[in-house]
Amino acid sequence: MDLGQFELCLQVADLGRPLDFYTKLGFRQVAGSREDGVVVVRNGDCRIGLYQGHIAENLLNVRSGDIAEIARRVQTNGLAFEKPPFAGEDGGMSALLRVPDGNAAYLVSHPDESRSQRPRFRRPDFLRDGA
Repeated sequence: MDLGQFELCLQVADLGRPLDFYTKLGFRQVAGSREDGVVVVRNGDCRIGLYQGHIAENLLNVRSGDIAEIARRVQTNGLAFEKPPFAGEDGGMSALLRVPDGNAAYLVSHPDESRSQRPRFRRPDFLRDGA
């Protein structure tokens, strides 16, 4: 089963310091902006999203997969969703799983996004502080 593109999403207090750190490790900025509070850096196949004020916790983000197909497989394999798959107003789909150690695994797909495109960012309500 192809899950799509993997990205580690990290909650940060200040984008400048971690962006400087990952740049020194050889990552380069490929998406987002400091003004939006979201910066994505990449080194080879490794993508890290740095989120200032947009997510309530660090999470594993899997983008651009067939969420409906993934959901069928997940449920067939006996795993349960914390937030079951749902369609957004834009036609995209999202779902949230909780890994046994407590980390969040967020699955998301947007209708205008293909695996070869850079992801656009949507702020899911259930991942924000206080939601």
